[in-house]
Amino acid sequence: MTRSERQKLIEWGTAALPMSIQADLLNVNRSSLYYRPVPPSEDEIQLKHRIDAIYTETPFYGSRKIMRTFISTIMQLLVNYVKD
Repeated sequence: MTRSERQKLIEWGTAALPMSIQADLLNVNRSSLYYRPVPPSEDEIQLKHRIDAIYTETPFYGSRKIMRTFISTIMQLLVNYVKD
């Protein structure tokens, strides 16, 4: 049985078995029961697209070179933004 299937078996708000015991019996971390994923912000998506564009243009760059290129383009954008 997968972890998501086991999580669906948890009965919320029952007094018969506390959440800690249910999680222990189903071999599920209790903290994972309360986690709700947050979608990425629009800024984060734009940054990831820019990094992807750099990699697409120069796939032979390593992660360090991509980061240097990315930071230099961000710095150019900031300088232009401050000047305006």
